[in-house]
Amino acid sequence: MTRAFVRVAKVGGSLFDYTELPTVLRVWLADQPGITVLIAGGGAAAEFIREADARFSLGEPVSHRLCLTAMRTSAKLLLALLPEAALVTTLADLQEAIGSRRTGLVVFDVEHFASVISEVALPRDWSVTSDSIAAHTASVLGARELVLFKSVALPPNTSREDTSDSGLVDAYFCEAMGQGTAVRWVNLRSDPPAERPL
Repeated sequence: MTRAFVRVAKVGGSLFDYTELPTVLRVWLADQPGITVLIAGGGAAAEFIREADARFSLGEPVSHRLCLTAMRTSAKLLLALLPEAALVTTLADLQEAIGSRRTGLVVFDVEHFASVISEVALPRDWSVTSDSIAAHTASVLGARELVLFKSVALPPNTSREDTSDSGLVDAYFCEAMGQGTAVRWVNLRSDPPAERPL
């Protein structure tokens, strides 16, 4: 039996104030084959932690851990918005969920996964956000593609390096991406959602 098509899709934290998020996500996902693993960005909570780090000098390792907790909360919010999805909290459970189905939707709470990854694979600093965590997850799973759901359009002729240099994704994103993984950028706030390969 051939392996199911697996995609990892990161839902940008900036989308959690978008009233139409559950609807547009469902419409987009309905047209996609295989299994989709959703990873939720930290959103406003992560920005609050970034500001607190600047104000109180929390240190990047502490801030990184706090942001992972923010992502856990976002994952639970995403599950509340899409209750038809399954929630998993460990890599082993995620691999089991993927192995046991051909299609479906999984929300991956990355807090545990990202906290036990070696610092060589993912530094515990501000160069790594949910973009790189999603990219690394796609690499570990051998996913066929990574989808980045964002609130803004990707400018024409933008390379992966350009997105990192301009702050559209985090600074470590290109390092975290696996070889051979296709990347799609989807602006979910446009009507209809606008896609570009990255």
